Amino acid sequence: MYRVSKKLEAFFNTPIPQELWHYTSLEALDGILSSGKIWATEARFTSDATEYIFARQVATAYVQSLKPRNGYAEIGVGDLLKLLNMSYEKGVLSPYFADVFIASFSAAEDLKSQWIDYGKDYKGVSIAFDLTHARPPSELDTSITLAPCIYQKHEQEELIQEALNQFLEPINALQSDDEYNRELTRTWPIVQRIWQDAGEPPYIRRTKTAIKELLKQGTGDMYRDLFVLTSHCKNPKFSEEREWRLVLPSSKKKNRPQVSIKSRKANWHGTSTDIPYIEFGLQAPDTDRLPISGVMTGPHCDAAEVEATLKRHGYDVPITPSQVPIR
Repeated sequence: MYRVSKKLEAFFNTPIPQELWHYTSLEALDGILSSGKIWATEARFTSDATEYIFARQVATAYVQSLKPRNGYAEIGVGDLLKLLNMSYEKGVLSPYFADVFIASFSAAEDLKSQWIDYGKDYKGVSIAFDLTHARPPSELDTSITLAPCIYQKHEQEELIQEALNQFLEPINALQSDDEYNRELTRTWPIVQRIWQDAGEPPYIRRTKTAIKELLKQGTGDMYRDLFVLTSHCKNPKFSEEREWRLVLPSSKKKNRPQVSIKSRKANWHGTSTDIPYIEFGLQAPDTDRLPISGVMTGPHCDAAEVEATLKRHGYDVPITPSQVPIR
């Protein structure tokens, strides 16, 4: 059974704003309305060059700051660094384990940088979605998340520490057992002199199987927490975007259900590249309509064309112009 700390649970249950905005082109608006789906791009192909790298750096720096003590704690710190490196390079946090698809939204509806990056040089739109229904219930125990991005270093460190403590706490518990047992060995002769029927010291005894299960649970919980957190830790330089992410992992294990992964040609660092993506419906239960509450037109966008596109697909929502004063 997967265990999650209260801090992480609170973060992934951050109240969803009534409106989250998706910047895109006019062509994409038509495609979204006709298909009822949006595209979620694989994480390695986002605009952030530090995607996934940044969370690993924060986690590694925290572990390196720990002061090893004798016994299990010293083993724990060294092993934790090895586990992190292995998991990010070849394990559950690496591209070999899963494709992680990201659909991006913003809590800010009218950002100059977003019009440039996603609105076709100010000629696109920003679509307001009501995604208050889109977060999976926690009882489903899924790795799908809908939560904001974390930009502040101290907030990233706090949540990543919670994840790493899933591994360190069992280690420290075992160390406490050892310290307690050593203290009993030292002091129990005094007890026996006072109370002749004291018997053997009340040692804490854990079987090898019990220790193995304790460490296995802690390691699994840590990996799960880091897996879901990594997609939400972003470089502080992107904080203006106020991004919210719908993160959709797809396991690469052969015995897991596979999603239909498509690709599109795009210019990637000066080279035409196939960008992997999946299509995902945002409809609320019992409806085939997208939860669109409004559309903002970019500074150079033709509002009449947007209105015609919306009406052609049966959507009647408010259209407002951007206030960004671009010539």
